[in-house]
Amino acid sequence: MKPRDAIWNFYNLVEEGKNTKAVCKECNTEVSAKVIRLRSHRFKCPAVCKPQTATKRPAVDSIEESQPSEQEAIISQPTTVNHSNQYS
Repeated sequence: MKPRDAIWNFYNLVEEGKNTKAVCKECNTEVSAKVIRLRSHRFKCPAVCKPQTATKRPAVDSIEESQPSEQEAIISQPTTVNHSNQYS
């Protein structure tokens, strides 16, 4: 019987007697032939290229470069609000 899930495109099916295993085509690791195990391995597989996550701010070479600009400094300053009753 042919496996129905698309995850099987990344594995070869190996039958050893009553046991059925899957072998990762990327790293040749033997994994249990259950779809949940195949997906778990695929997520952790060291041979699969992982996308880089973007950083909020690029790395800087010096402290001076990492200081906020004058406009950023003004925007980030906390403001104070006077809550006294003006109509008393």
